[in-house]
Amino acid sequence: MTSRSCDGPGHDLEGHRTRRTVKATGAYETYAWDFRDRLTSVTSYTSANVKTQKVEYEYDALDRRYRRRVDTNGNGTFEVSERYYYDTNPVARGAHSREDMLLGTGNAPSRPEDAVFGRGAFHEVVMVEDESTGNRKHQFLNGPQADMVLADEWSRPMNGPGG
Repeated sequence: MTSRSCDGPGHDLEGHRTRRTVKATGAYETYAWDFRDRLTSVTSYTSANVKTQKVEYEYDALDRRYRRRVDTNGNGTFEVSERYYYDTNPVARGAHSREDMLLGTGNAPSRPEDAVFGRGAFHEVVMVEDESTGNRKHQFLNGPQADMVLADEWSRPMNGPGG
């Protein structure tokens, strides 16, 4: 039998994890859930009960995460705020740009990816945008099955000519 680095997690009556403690340091995390069984926050503490970080999640009516905010130092100010945009079936609709994703516009596709994905096949593009700058940070393409990530792309800001 092997020893685990974290103690057994605390759970609520719904079976959600509510607390996780690191045995070696005593640091711990608490988890909060809403009435629809969605994770709404994770808060990290030191062994002396000092808050070191908080991450909050917000969801839309379709249970998709639409915002993630992070208080990176536990002072109550969210230094990171990300917005998630979803585009279902962009291939079938021919979405090309951020505006296409937000407005749901686009021309009928006649592009090479039509041959790969097929017209009308279910796919979803998720774009993560930094709310403070409006820059795209991350984008990925989900396939027709649950948790089927077909493509994953990270963006980094350009720092002048040549990046």
